[in-house]
Amino acid sequence: MTQAWSINVELGHRDAPDDLYDDLHDRLATAHPAIGTAPNGNLSVRIFVEASTTRQAIDTGLKAVSAALKGLDVTIPVVGVEAVTEAELDRRNAARDIPDLAGVGEIADLFGVTRGRAGQLTKRDDFPPAIAHLKSGPIYVKEQVEAFGQNWDRRGGRPAKPVVLTEVERWLLTALRDAGAARSHAVVGWAEQGYDIVVTSGEGRAFVAELKNSTTGEAERPDQVIERLIREKLVSVTRRDDELDVELTPKGEKHAARR
Repeated sequence: MTQAWSINVELGHRDAPDDLYDDLHDRLATAHPAIGTAPNGNLSVRIFVEASTTRQAIDTGLKAVSAALKGLDVTIPVVGVEAVTEAELDRRNAARDIPDLAGVGEIADLFGVTRGRAGQLTKRDDFPPAIAHLKSGPIYVKEQVEAFGQNWDRRGGRPAKPVVLTEVERWLLTALRDAGAARSHAVVGWAEQGYDIVVTSGEGRAFVAELKNSTTGEAERPDQVIERLIREKLVSVTRRDDELDVELTPKGEKHAARR
């Protein structure tokens, strides 16, 4: 059964001329395009397609955008893809943008500890990352803090050893985060060529990545990288066939935010 999907393709090109915006819009007119600029300055193209699965939607969207660029005799690399069902996009647009927040004082109240102890907790590797730093201190998403509290072992003990990640491991954590996988299951599958993978969240968002070390130029097997992340308790994984159901742990989310 097919359904409508919103496909957002981020292209590695900044300061695009106005003519390119207009030409892309004309060539993609039947897909109801929205051509704009991503937060990082890259060219962003959003279109709507009909597809049965996330992967089919991504393939259809990429082919349409690639064909439009080729027709304009323009070569621009794709640096990111997001696939969201039209229903999910409508839900997000209607949802409240700002979640409940908490500072160190609110964290102390939530856990029944002093402000000093609450401040110590926020420095743990498995504590959720701050979303902002104000003069009054760091600010956290309350729901994420409460989730941490459900798994927090109050017995204490030695501090955990710091986790040293390779460039590829940091990149995969970031791919999971950018796919919206934090605190929701994601599927990781291998592409047919090279070492490309597709990370798809339970909400239908997808992020395409290649696990290659920029210094050595050598690619690493995705399954080996994920095994190391499991050992460090940065992700939890359920295997099925040639794909993995992946969930970032609070510890993994914090490390992803440090990139």
